[in-house]
Amino acid sequence: MDIQHEEHKGVIVLTPQFPHLDALTSPGFNKQMLGLVKPGARVLMDLEKVTWADSSGCGVIIALVKHLRSEGGDLKLCGLTRPVRTLFQLVRLHKICDVFNTRQEGLAAYELAPSSSSTTPST
Repeated sequence: MDIQHEEHKGVIVLTPQFPHLDALTSPGFNKQMLGLVKPGARVLMDLEKVTWADSSGCGVIIALVKHLRSEGGDLKLCGLTRPVRTLFQLVRLHKICDVFNTRQEGLAAYELAPSSSSTTPST
């Protein structure tokens, strides 16, 4: 299972290179994700090449969100194809993690959001 990964200003960008995120591919995808990202990481997943997902795929995304957020990280999604976006809206996954049209929009959202390590000045 091929997943391109790169880092951009502290954000890990993951781009799965396969068309289906379903019961057949989800176990391997989940295992690979947990090996690529540690809790607390800020991740943008670009799903532009994923043309189909099912409930198993949604489950992997939810598990990854929990894994990352357990130590202050986050997952944002971008590049969703119409069928994947429709499913995510149907199961309300877009209420759990932010969804952006483009990679640039997703990266910009991380740049605008304060990181978990920043401190608020006291007044």
